[in-house]
Amino acid sequence: MSTSSSRRPGPASFGPADNWPEGPFPGAKDPATRRAVHAAAFIATEVRRERSARYWSQERLADEAGVSRTTVTRLEAGTGWVDLFVLIRITAALDLDVSINKP
Repeated sequence: MSTSSSRRPGPASFGPADNWPEGPFPGAKDPATRRAVHAAAFIATEVRRERSARYWSQERLADEAGVSRTTVTRLEAGTGWVDLFVLIRITAALDLDVSINKP
């Protein structure tokens, strides 16, 4: 069982997505994985920023989105991935859009 002292810091500690080292894939070298990590960090940072701007707790966001608080915590901390359906529920609760752009 891991303790909180053994956890790697996520987007909340590093700030902007460009500063988030490797997310849940330490040492990832391939471009697709690096892009996925960057996108996850960006999403996590923006979700946390928007939630905080509304003065919502993680519990409130979870209730509004119909997901568990643990899901919100893991998304914001970068300690786990969420599927597309969950991501859209969370972003919809915050009136955010999810879009795909060319790199």
